[in-house]
Amino acid sequence: MEENETPEATVKREFLEETSLDIQIIPTVSPAFSGDDNATPIPVPFHMDLEREGFDVPHIGFFYYVAQDDPAAQPKRQESEAYDIGWFGLEDLPTLKTFDQVRVLAAHAIKHYPLQ
Repeated sequence: MEENETPEATVKREFLEETSLDIQIIPTVSPAFSGDDNATPIPVPFHMDLEREGFDVPHIGFFYYVAQDDPAAQPKRQESEAYDIGWFGLEDLPTLKTFDQVRVLAAHAIKHYPLQ
């Protein structure tokens, strides 16, 4: 997160930087308060965790459901940030070369993705 950036804005910015795709966050719950000049609700992620590997100090990971603004747009990998990107389904997860955490969270996201 950059200074004065919400988790939602961070996800949108990082997604655009690393995949060239504009996205919208899909909230997991409706806000209990609609907001005012003092407090603005932000979307709740479907999962959060504390990640240690690859970091000097632990980082909090926020995991959101997202939707592409343009469903026809194709991702373009930012080489300095991502080893590989692509579309995959549940059947691809067992052989996906990634962390177990990513496989489990991807399966959860696919199974529980909120239909719009």
